[in-house]
Amino acid sequence: MDVVTELVGAREYGDAAVASISRDARYECVFRAAEDAVSSGVSAVAVAPFTRECRDPDAWSGVESRFSELGAHAVLVWIDVDPQEIARRMRGRAATRDSLKLADLDGYLATLDTARPEVPHIAVDGTAPADVQATRVRRALLG
Repeated sequence: MDVVTELVGAREYGDAAVASISRDARYECVFRAAEDAVSSGVSAVAVAPFTRECRDPDAWSGVESRFSELGAHAVLVWIDVDPQEIARRMRGRAATRDSLKLADLDGYLATLDTARPEVPHIAVDGTAPADVQATRVRRALLG
């Protein structure tokens, strides 16, 4: 455990109490790191669930505007993976961070929102090999 989870009496970052106090700050760090890269003249890839941005067109528009001001184009890539595949991967990696989720796997999977985003996005089959996924994204970006 770390200080953030201890402060709210949670056991993991997935806990709603942790997200309620840390989500905005964590995402701000992700966005600032991407902005630093873009401002330095290199492309950036930011990896996060982006749950709010997937469901709220205004939130996604804010991301697009933020990067547009830097001369960059924000693109949402959705890695499409069904709950059964998520369960298989969690079991396979056997990470400590998944222990509470695995203890009540059906309950955890029932909380997941696996519906495609409500904003423009590139959808990729998350069960495809990585090179196939990368090719799909590259082709979509090049038009």
